[in-house]
Amino acid sequence: PVTVKPGNDGDDDNKEPESPTPTPEPELPTITFPQNKNTYTLPADASSDATATISTPAGLQSVKVQIVAGNSTFGSVIEYMFGTEPFELVGNSTLESVFTDMGITLPVAGKNTVEYKFPVQQFFSLLMDEELTGGATTDPNGHVFNITVTDLNGKPASGSLSVIVE
Repeated sequence: PVTVKPGNDGDDDNKEPESPTPTPEPELPTITFPQNKNTYTLPADASSDATATISTPAGLQSVKVQIVAGNSTFGSVIEYMFGTEPFELVGNSTLESVFTDMGITLPVAGKNTVEYKFPVQQFFSLLMDEELTGGATTDPNGHVFNITVTDLNGKPASGSLSVIVE
């Protein structure tokens, strides 16, 4: 004699086992520039939008920026203000007042920060300031802003934007 339990008609042995639903990979962070343009020439592009849009679907951990000067005159200014190594924007109380004076809000780390806009165009007047730069033009690469973002999953993304001063 065969005993069949309630709700079990004995046909389950012929069914294919269901495959587990794969867990989707988390979206990676990205850095994008307006119209995918990552080179600006001053003074011609002085009124252009050069905002780096940083997207971190998993939340933001870190945004580091390194400014590589396109001429030695501005290089000494950059080294004095920011140093030569990439500097952290998240939680940087030392640079907060400098950036606030430039109209730049620093990012906040956390899962609720899924987008941050870094307005590189806020540096344009500084880059064209004759007192700071001595009116010096840049080498062909210009002043390069290297930006690296890391999300809360430890996944990085990098992008660069160049500003050439003629």
